[in-house]
Amino acid sequence: MPSILKTIAAYLFCTPFLGAGAYLLWTNHQIFNQFQEFKTWAPTSAEVLNYDFQSRSNSHYRGQSRVSRIVAEYTYTIDVQVYTGSRVDYTQHWNNFGQERKMEQLRQLREGRVEIYVHPTQPQESILDRRLPVEILTFNMGFIFFPCFLGWVALAGGSTQLTQFILGKNKLTKCFEWGMNALILGVFCYTPVRWLLTDPTSFTFWGALIGLLVMAIPLSMTYWVLKKAPTSSN
Repeated sequence: MPSILKTIAAYLFCTPFLGAGAYLLWTNHQIFNQFQEFKTWAPTSAEVLNYDFQSRSNSHYRGQSRVSRIVAEYTYTIDVQVYTGSRVDYTQHWNNFGQERKMEQLRQLREGRVEIYVHPTQPQESILDRRLPVEILTFNMGFIFFPCFLGWVALAGGSTQLTQFILGKNKLTKCFEWGMNALILGVFCYTPVRWLLTDPTSFTFWGALIGLLVMAIPLSMTYWVLKKAPTSSN
């Protein structure tokens, strides 16, 4: 019974961390997929109708931090048909990421004419800046590393405990343990590996540093488990 209680406690503890980590991992996955798609969109000249840089205090930090966004409208012509677009970046939500990126977008918008990228078969869809949003990826990767790391470890430990309670300690539960370790390894390595495969030139210093840390922890844990395995089987 104590093992079951420990398992329940582990699942309860890891649930919020797992939820946040899974959301951020999915967000990164979507960003990489969008980046690959945007590379197939055709560059087109557009006329800027209006734009605005909006900034406000972040209520979560009692005014100590500010969030911002850029809103804009521009028109462009595809096959004599005039379209109006408003998408500037991957996300239009308020955030405090990538101020230099936003300043570059503002610089382009001030010129009055900008180069945008248009969907090849759905010309009503367009975007101004299709560069990989490295600031968002770096933040998400760091947050997946900590504190979400605690949730993944709790999930692995709790699931292993539950499996051993139901099936006992045998080869099947050992395989399950290895599977959970492989899952954790994949979760932590996904973003830095996918980033390097997708757009290595945009890999920043902080992205590389966090990526190394993110991969080093699960790799170290896997090595420790491998080293310990023969002793635990005795």
